[in-house]
Amino acid sequence: MVRVMVAIDPDKSSERAFHEAMKTYKDDEDDKLFLVAITSSWDYLNEEKNALKIELYKYESWCEANETLCRVIQTEASDVSTAYIEMIKKKRIEDFYVGASAFVNCVDPDNHIFNAFSAVKRLFWGTVAQNVSKAFPAGQSTCRVHVVI
Repeated sequence: MVRVMVAIDPDKSSERAFHEAMKTYKDDEDDKLFLVAITSSWDYLNEEKNALKIELYKYESWCEANETLCRVIQTEASDVSTAYIEMIKKKRIEDFYVGASAFVNCVDPDNHIFNAFSAVKRLFWGTVAQNVSKAFPAGQSTCRVHVVI
């Protein structure tokens, strides 16, 4: 049994991560695929949350069209990285796919205030890809983290 999780975000690297996961995922009876979208409680803009919902729906529809069984999880957390780490542990995920620039860019590039806040947050707390990779070091954990550029 293989448990695969893909972090969903409206970012091109996340799209590549999803397709990379689909290349290796075998939709066997015991295998499980989780499509997970976690929004930050700090996202005061509905457009950020709505964009994430649309992306999640896009990948869920792709799975349905290709007859790939998936479990969709959408939630909100004050710390997105910690929420992913906890979920990986709770679901006993073996392969986690995330785009290298996932959860880095603002949906509206003209929103300079939110982009500045995001940049400061990345500077001090790192990206989701960095934090999850640190939590599950290669060769030292049961979860393999695939950061797709």
